[in-house]
Amino acid sequence: VGPRRRHICPYPRKVWPFLLRLSDAAIFPIVEQSGGVSLRQAFALGITKIAVCGIQALLHHVVWIRPLDEPMNPLNAFLVSIAIVFAAKTLAWLIQLRTRNGGLVDSVWAFTLGGLAIWYAAVGDAPEPVRWLMAGMGGAWGIRLGVQLFLRNLGAKEDWRYAKFRQEWGDKADRNMFWFFQFQNLFTLMLSASAFLPLAFRDGAPPIWCMVAADLIWIVSVAGELIADTQMDRFRKNPNNKGEVCRTGL
Repeated sequence: VGPRRRHICPYPRKVWPFLLRLSDAAIFPIVEQSGGVSLRQAFALGITKIAVCGIQALLHHVVWIRPLDEPMNPLNAFLVSIAIVFAAKTLAWLIQLRTRNGGLVDSVWAFTLGGLAIWYAAVGDAPEPVRWLMAGMGGAWGIRLGVQLFLRNLGAKEDWRYAKFRQEWGDKADRNMFWFFQFQNLFTLMLSASAFLPLAFRDGAPPIWCMVAADLIWIVSVAGELIADTQMDRFRKNPNNKGEVCRTGL
């Protein structure tokens, strides 16, 4: 079969090595734990190795094997996006093990969703103006919101939502926090697969007036979001508003 046939039908040749790498990686926590490492450290090490092996397997068997002159198909692009979000949330979870501040995941969520817009634009086969526009709009949105949330969380106490979870979960907090972080990936994947993936793989470009209208809607929306976030930060910094709900501004 030719390279195009190999590109369209990658299974089961590519799936089995991927699953074997994941199963091998799952053994490491037990091995490490037997050497005197704490259960939490062993679990963190195992999850990290699974994430690394998963990304390596997906990139090797999905991305690098395909002919360079052919765009990636939507299914393979979506599979890689799963590895991206899993690795991002795993990294956020590992950092919070040290900082004990789960609020970091909010900024990682924004960075990841914006990054998937750039990812789909890079591997899609839609006309370049469409993909460049999607990458710019989605990426800029994600960077702006991610930076804003990161700075809000930097050096601050853990957000009350995550602090409450940590208190309620007790000894199981680290394990449950990991799965809670990964649960958020379902929404990230649904949003990106419904908004970015179809646009990155559409057959043609929409009329120019549609693209202009999309630009205007994006500018108004992101500007409104920026104003609202600025007002919220100002409200939160006022000690008189402690425990209150912001009911002013946008």
